[in-house]
Amino acid sequence: MSRTMFATTPSTLATIRDLPVEILVIIFKLVYASSRRPKYPYFPTFGRTASNLETVWSTQEDILAPSLFPYAVASVCPGWRNILSTLPMCWTRLVIFADSDPTPLSDIREFLEWSRDLILDLTVINRRLDSPDASSSEYMRVRAVIDLVGPHFYRCRSITFQVRNSSSLPRLGNDFGDPCPVLDTLTLSCIRDDGKSLPRAPSPGFSCPSLKHLTVDGRNFKDIISLDKAWWTRRFSRVKRFTVSHFTPLIAGDTLSLYLALAVEFGSRPPSSLELNISSLQLENINNGALKDMFHVAEINTEFLHIVACNGLDTLPYSSYLTLDNIAPGVDLIAPLSVWGGHSLRINNCPDLTDSIFEMMATSAADGEFSVPVVKDIFITDCNNFSVDAIKRMVDVRNRAVEPYIDEPGFDQYETPLIRHVSVAGRGPVLSQEDAKWLCTRLENLDWRTLFGSGKLCHLRWHGYAAPECMCPTIENL
Repeated sequence: MSRTMFATTPSTLATIRDLPVEILVIIFKLVYASSRRPKYPYFPTFGRTASNLETVWSTQEDILAPSLFPYAVASVCPGWRNILSTLPMCWTRLVIFADSDPTPLSDIREFLEWSRDLILDLTVINRRLDSPDASSSEYMRVRAVIDLVGPHFYRCRSITFQVRNSSSLPRLGNDFGDPCPVLDTLTLSCIRDDGKSLPRAPSPGFSCPSLKHLTVDGRNFKDIISLDKAWWTRRFSRVKRFTVSHFTPLIAGDTLSLYLALAVEFGSRPPSSLELNISSLQLENINNGALKDMFHVAEINTEFLHIVACNGLDTLPYSSYLTLDNIAPGVDLIAPLSVWGGHSLRINNCPDLTDSIFEMMATSAADGEFSVPVVKDIFITDCNNFSVDAIKRMVDVRNRAVEPYIDEPGFDQYETPLIRHVSVAGRGPVLSQEDAKWLCTRLENLDWRTLFGSGKLCHLRWHGYAAPECMCPTIENL
């Protein structure tokens, strides 16, 4: 066989532009599928139906990445953009920029048209929140976007606005006028309350019966609390996670009202019995006065409580899992933690996490009751003002107090001061080999990954079933 039979010349070489449209459609559908994940990933593979095979956009992708599908592919050439315009499912993730380099309004109109009537996941974001000109014209840019996408809120599964100023956010009071039957997640987030808008009662026609995750800024929170119990319970009765950020009372003694499953009223003369039951509650940038009123007046029962960047913390409601994140310097943590009765404590980037906190946790009253009485798991990240010795003393005192009862019938470690798991990460003290072995013999799990010195990492992960030689920490250069 002659070699020349397979010879090619430059004029016969094919490029990707020469692929038939049908092949490109297949390729684009595969790229689309790679950006999706199962909506119910843990559903058994057998017996699946069309409903539990449903997929959603992956939350692991960076929506700001230049390679985000379908925008990167559509920008290659007009031909590819035209092909993608015929695939409506590719345009159900709308990412719209509302900053100094905004998404053109003409593009937004096309994206909405190309998505047909499919369910949308909508994100509107200002990418330059920290730049000096982030506030410049933000309101007008976001308002133009709202005017375009607002009529499509009814078919959104998720709606996310991340902007600089509270005044730029859509308002429940006038931008959500129609039912949103498939809305699962609503996030209205800002980094600054610029105080340029007054409360407005939400439209009587607004409802979102499928809503499970709700995040609002202080201004929209005021819109919600201006309503009566019946309005709230009819529209937000299925909310599982509720986050309020940047709430500042309008006047001293401003009344807070929160209606979630049960009516909750925060005021100077509250009803005799108030209760809030919700699986997860997150409070961000709330001033100490508002927190104090909220926790003092109402009985709040939540599985997960997350408090972020608050400037005071006098008391805490019950929660099984508590996270304190970026609490300001000077905030007393001893008083609220001493009476907290949950099992899992996470403290992130809190400079006032010092040895005195662990000394408090190692102290028992005359009746043998410890402060933070039943905490089991402690996770610390980026806190470098405590010592390993303080951790050891807390573990030693609490766990020795339990030892006489471990073999008794009916022993329940969850109702004792026993510490099972300690995790320290980020900035923090170095763990010596001697301290590591001591802690490993007294804990079920020990995770230690702290940075120190000039680019060094102290790393140890110990589980109760590991071999004794695994008790030695490793020092690595980063």
